[in-house]
Amino acid sequence: IQGSTIFNGSANVTGDFKIGGNFTYAGNKMLSYIPASSGRPEIFGFGNPANLLALPPCFSPSITSVYQYSGVIQSYGNSALGGGQLNVMTMGFDGNNGIIDIAGSSNQPTIAPRLLINYYCGKDVFMCTGTNGGNVYMCTSTPTGNVGIGDSYVPIGYKLAVKGKIICEEMTVKLRSNWPDYVFEKKYPMMTLNELELFVKTNKHLPNIPSANNIKDTGVNIGEMQSKLLEKIEETTLYLIDMQKEIDLLKKENELLKESLNKH
Repeated sequence: IQGSTIFNGSANVTGDFKIGGNFTYAGNKMLSYIPASSGRPEIFGFGNPANLLALPPCFSPSITSVYQYSGVIQSYGNSALGGGQLNVMTMGFDGNNGIIDIAGSSNQPTIAPRLLINYYCGKDVFMCTGTNGGNVYMCTSTPTGNVGIGDSYVPIGYKLAVKGKIICEEMTVKLRSNWPDYVFEKKYPMMTLNELELFVKTNKHLPNIPSANNIKDTGVNIGEMQSKLLEKIEETTLYLIDMQKEIDLLKKENELLKESLNKH
């Protein structure tokens, strides 16, 4: 079709249908095509080309086959909060992966767009549950990516926040710090039992163990706490070994004393 053509009814096409421009239907709905330029991929869009060009796609396809679409599909809309904030959803293929991306012209948390999956219908979402399985990777490309379950708030310094209970059959915590076998080193500074008694009476908790108030304020770091508890177990083991040596020595001295008394 060269030029403008208006259909006021049904149109049946039995062969190829080629349009050299944008396609408007239902009065003001538009299907648009934007050629690739300046590093931007070609865009097949649902909406006005001017609005689609206002936000460039977050990725550019790298297609090696002439039979693959070397562009992206976009749809756009203004933020419901107003202020002329433009939101664009992009779908496409980057040469290796299928991509769905959301971009917005505002970085404000109350305006910036989000990708919602089954947000309104509230149905279940299954990922990698088929017979071929698969893995789910989240927030691996940047140190700032976090995951919240049951709450959108993830405290600073944490990668995962769960509002509610967690149940699992097995959990492994791998610490980057040293496991407390250092307690068995000869240079490890052990308190005497008298020093330990004085510390406990003064502080109301064991050395190197957080107080009840600290736990109330910051919670329990499971991996770190397991390490600290093992440290206390290993220290207790050394105390018991030393006490057993003292007991054995006292027994031996007692036996010698008995033998000496019996001789007299």
